[in-house]
Amino acid sequence: MCKMTPIMRRGFWICAICFCLVLPQAFADFIDLEVESIQIQPPRARTEDSLTVVAVIRNNGSQSAESFDISLSVRQKGHLVRSILKIPVLSTLPRMGSGKSVPVEIGKLAEGDYEVLITADPEKKLKESNETNNTQSENFHVFA
Repeated sequence: MCKMTPIMRRGFWICAICFCLVLPQAFADFIDLEVESIQIQPPRARTEDSLTVVAVIRNNGSQSAESFDISLSVRQKGHLVRSILKIPVLSTLPRMGSGKSVPVEIGKLAEGDYEVLITADPEKKLKESNETNNTQSENFHVFA
């Protein structure tokens, strides 16, 4: 049988403490909302069309996300045209599940180029492992 020296014992306890502190964090449940895609409907929008933005929100985490909000803004040449700050998503988004489509009607827009920006959990109410993938934008054109 091997006899432990004081240095070996100290190293053993340091490893044991690190193991107890780090391992639970590595396997902890977490939420990771991601704006996976944005579609503008109809695809070739015209000024007489009422537009709908469909955002697909996905949870890449190991914990289900209960209800959360998304925000939407539409800009033309940097100027805010439409803004909806709180759109509740009341259904549960399962862990590691497929994305959930969230349609938002934005109405009619004048002819021109636009950018729509979608943010999941804009007020950061959910504890997430990655906050950098919560926002996505899409450019589109409205024809006369």
